[in-house]
Amino acid sequence: MSAPVPPHRSPWLRLAAGAALAVATPFLPGLRELEPAARRTAAVTVFTAWCWITEAMPLGAGALLPAVLLPAVGAARAQDVAPWYFDDILFLFLGGFVLALALERTRLHERLAWRAVAFFGARPRRLVLGLMTATAALSMFVNNTSSTLVMLPVALALLARCEEEERARLGAPLMLGIAYAATIGGIATPIGTAPNILFLSLFRQRFPEAEAPGFGAWMVAVLPLAIVFLLVCWFVLTRVTGRPGREASPALADYAREATAPKIASTRFCSGLRGGSALASRA
Repeated sequence: MSAPVPPHRSPWLRLAAGAALAVATPFLPGLRELEPAARRTAAVTVFTAWCWITEAMPLGAGALLPAVLLPAVGAARAQDVAPWYFDDILFLFLGGFVLALALERTRLHERLAWRAVAFFGARPRRLVLGLMTATAALSMFVNNTSSTLVMLPVALALLARCEEEERARLGAPLMLGIAYAATIGGIATPIGTAPNILFLSLFRQRFPEAEAPGFGAWMVAVLPLAIVFLLVCWFVLTRVTGRPGREASPALADYAREATAPKIASTRFCSGLRGGSALASRA
């Protein structure tokens, strides 16, 4: 029998330990020479991080601690702190997460992968390129992490159809291809990945007199690079680091035929994807 799991310590004890650590923070070497407001900000930062790490309170509640503590300790005014929680960049993040949730609820990502399988066919190299293309296209408008998560069940469902030997050859290029394609596709738009959004925010703060690149201008400049990166990544994964093979797989050929069949076959295809989702949840 497995050993019993010890009960978690009381949240109040963790909060007390975090408060003691925060009180000691301003007196640490290297911080004592700072301005009082900076020392108090450091204390609030340590206490907030402590609450996140130890889960002394729900993560969402911990994220609101600076809104209360910074004005309370005199590090910043409430009028200055409150607008930080309603920055345009944060709403861009929120919009991406809502889109990802809508895609998952409506299973639109499955339809996208379905079309990719039907278009690129059953040859392993083409299949990797197809799912990488679908993932990159999705990641242009949805956060790249969310894109990877919603495409993972699709890849697992495809691998579940393959023979063991074929699965061993195709697994690494396919899974790594989805992960890399999500990042590559994310750079093509300002909202595709978090660093792009943070760059625009810092650009507007540092250079308020300069015109920030718009959505269309960003895509015109970066989309060609993303396409080149995607093709190079596919070439490396399927011809340098991995060898998934050139011959069409009978199992994948059946899967491709299901993807082009009418609604009845579409039901079987989607049931396979749901099986992949179950595998992903257990992984």
